Amino acid sequence: MNLKKSLHLLLALVLSIYFYSCGEDGNSTSYGTASSDGQIYGLSLSCIARSSADTINYAVLAETKFVIDQAGQRIYNPDSLPFQTTLKKFATTLKLSPFSTPAGTTLLFKGDSTATWNSTDSIDYSILAGYRIFAENGTPRDYKIELRIHQIDPDTIPWKTTLPSLAINTNNQKTLLKGNIFYCYSVSGSNLSLNTFDKTTETWSSKTLATPPSGINLESLTLFNDQFYAINNAGQTFSSTNGSKWNALSGTNVHSVLGILPDATNTLLVVVKSGADYYYATTTDMKSFETVTNIVGASSNKVNASFPSNGFSSATNYGNDKMLIITGGNNFSNNKTNLSWQIKQGDDGLEVGQAQQNNIFEATSGIASFIYDNKLYALTGNQFYISSSAGFKWVKAPAKQALDPGMPKTSGQSVIIDSENNIWIFGGVANGPIKVYKGRLNRLNPKV
Repeated sequence: MNLKKSLHLLLALVLSIYFYSCGEDGNSTSYGTASSDGQIYGLSLSCIARSSADTINYAVLAETKFVIDQAGQRIYNPDSLPFQTTLKKFATTLKLSPFSTPAGTTLLFKGDSTATWNSTDSIDYSILAGYRIFAENGTPRDYKIELRIHQIDPDTIPWKTTLPSLAINTNNQKTLLKGNIFYCYSVSGSNLSLNTFDKTTETWSSKTLATPPSGINLESLTLFNDQFYAINNAGQTFSSTNGSKWNALSGTNVHSVLGILPDATNTLLVVVKSGADYYYATTTDMKSFETVTNIVGASSNKVNASFPSNGFSSATNYGNDKMLIITGGNNFSNNKTNLSWQIKQGDDGLEVGQAQQNNIFEATSGIASFIYDNKLYALTGNQFYISSSAGFKWVKAPAKQALDPGMPKTSGQSVIIDSENNIWIFGGVANGPIKVYKGRLNRLNPKV
């Protein structure tokens, strides 16, 4: 029984081999599976320069990155091309599937016209709507193309000049920002007053000063570690937590408050007087002071006579090159200056560097300096100046960064940069209401 069954199985195997062999001849065809991958994996553009101007204006194309949204079948550049870029014919490279050979590419133009693309001809992007990629098996896949261009000039500062003024007559004010509230201190005659401006509601409020410092040195007002500090004309120090109630401290003989010195812990840098001489000192509370004993490269730790004594402006750079920068004012030789001084906390002591002579703007008190767009700015004579070298070299800001023509010419303004990159300008020497202006570089506006 088992032998008979085995013979039947053997016969079946022989017959199957015979019929399979008969089917193999020179006319047989082997069928594979063609790829259906018609995706675009990369896009790059370059300018076909018709003139030297094209080479300059369209160099950005080589660095333009594109996002390919496979689900939405669209391609766009998240970082917009420069303002007023004109779309024209660009050399184009499409990166397609590396695992198959797509059957072809069709260009889709606005108005529903099409054209076959040979992958080498330039493409007119002023009329291009997208691409149609035919996969190896003939399946089409369409992509929309969107070349984004800045619709407004990113390097222009538009100004808001309709903010409410503070209706008091003064030519001497100092404004500080804590949270969302500006604290505007002003002196009229011998009287110190405080008014606050809410940057959210853009409204003024009058505040009562409790035990205000007598004979306050208005330019010394500083906000440090959420505390307000100031000195009076006799060199005594004061502090306030809320800006209204002031307390006398134990610090004495403080000549000026220079600003925040950025280092591992951040300290206030001041100038103190001892006898007839002046010295740098650091403090964290305006009660106790540590005199700087070594100034790198100097033969003495005394303050140089050409260093600003009063009427100066300070700006703290918290960037990679941490330093406190002092600009303008009257020096200890009682001469007006337009120089900038760079102060750092070094390993071997305090580093105090003086910029070369600056002739681009007038030597005067009332210059307002501030850090903006990772550069040092100075406002004087209603003109902005910009330095990318911490005050060693200045250039006049371009016209599109000028103050609004309707803003009155003044000096001694308080210029404050908030956390949203807004430039706030308060007051100035005008002996009238304290006016407020607000501006911002378009490219630093997150909504643009």
